[in-house]
Amino acid sequence: MLSEVIEGFLSAQNTMIRGGAKLGLAALTASVGKKWVGKEAAYAIAFVLGVFGLSQVIPVDKWATAAASGISKFLPGTIKVTGMPGNNPVLDQANRIVGDYYQQRVRGR
Repeated sequence: MLSEVIEGFLSAQNTMIRGGAKLGLAALTASVGKKWVGKEAAYAIAFVLGVFGLSQVIPVDKWATAAASGISKFLPGTIKVTGMPGNNPVLDQANRIVGDYYQQRVRGR
């Protein structure tokens, strides 16, 4: 919940600032939160906030996508990179069919 609160308050800021704020709040929670929620709960909250903060500061998902794209050139058919346009011919065909259907419906009226 704290992660989403930070996202809401800092929505106009870039990803690095939001991630840094989460890391800062994680450190604050680990040090001061022990008084309010107990040591174990404070560390658990700090850990989760830290993971969310690091995931925004360090773009591991982009690195993994780039690595998978590079590997798929050497091993065709074994690795599928998702989230990139043009990589799914079935989905592309379905989108064309839906587009054609709606164009015919509009013209047919």
